[in-house]
Amino acid sequence: PESMSIERRVMLMALGAEVVLTPKETAVPGALAKAKEIIEGLDGDGFMLQQFENPANPKIHRETTGPEIWRDTDGEIDIFVSGCGTGGTVTGVSQYIKGAPEFGCDPLKPDLHTVAVEPMEQNVNH
Repeated sequence: PESMSIERRVMLMALGAEVVLTPKETAVPGALAKAKEIIEGLDGDGFMLQQFENPANPKIHRETTGPEIWRDTDGEIDIFVSGCGTGGTVTGVSQYIKGAPEFGCDPLKPDLHTVAVEPMEQNVNH
């Protein structure tokens, strides 16, 4: 969305990306719709990673970020505060520390308090 920070735009362009902005009023759903439109116009020559729906997103944070935070805090963590872009980091880290048996994560600190933070203008619930 056009509410994307200038810093993020510059970083993406420095990596060679074409940045397509959508109206901030449509927020993330509008950006996703535009991305789907672009993919459909590529006649099979493009692929959308679906980071909001891709199970590899929280998985990598269960396997790397969660253990790193647990190790670096010596398990002395009561509250985990994370930005909430796609939700992958906050989900994966919380699953690793609080425990998620369905993903092979034994509870390390089940009473961990998790806080997800996102800017109002980029709220994924729009």
